[in-house]
Amino acid sequence: MQDYPIGTLLFWEISKDKLGDYDFYEFLKNYHEKNSAHNKKADLKCADGVTAVLDGQQRLTSIYIGLKGTYAYRLKYKQKKNDNAYPVRKLYLNLIDTAKDGTNKYDFEFKICDTVKNTSEEYWFEVGKILEMDDLGDVATYVTDNISFSEEFSYTKQQAKFATNTLSQLHKVIHTSLTLSYYKEKNRRTG
Repeated sequence: MQDYPIGTLLFWEISKDKLGDYDFYEFLKNYHEKNSAHNKKADLKCADGVTAVLDGQQRLTSIYIGLKGTYAYRLKYKQKKNDNAYPVRKLYLNLIDTAKDGTNKYDFEFKICDTVKNTSEEYWFEVGKILEMDDLGDVATYVTDNISFSEEFSYTKQQAKFATNTLSQLHKVIHTSLTLSYYKEKNRRTG
């Protein structure tokens, strides 16, 4: 969202007859420090072919977890054996204020899903919900319903404007901008 370069991704298109020559691993969709910190081997028995990622798997995994996945890491001072020490978090974006660190414009945080609380100084939007907003009209409706005419808090006109601009920028980056560039190499037969 801040126009930092992501770099070019490198994909490799592999035909069905070559799949047995290589090991492939799934993307890590829901990171869990204790139970799911590594990629599982992919089952490609029924695949007609695959597009493998040669360069960019960590970047794509991060994007996936931010948009659709979860991130669970151990709470400080909790025992590793305690399953409650690893609460599930999703990525959220504060729609009404800039980042507190002063170096970033936008305030993103992984938050424990069932404990997210909005206040008059923070309005946390679950980032993955942007995938449900097909056009900018959905963005405007969301801001109108949840910020401009909030029944719980009285947000300022400036906060509503920041929310509209922030959510519009997220929508643009996800739905319309050509943010990611990639190169696809095709499997070449020899002999």
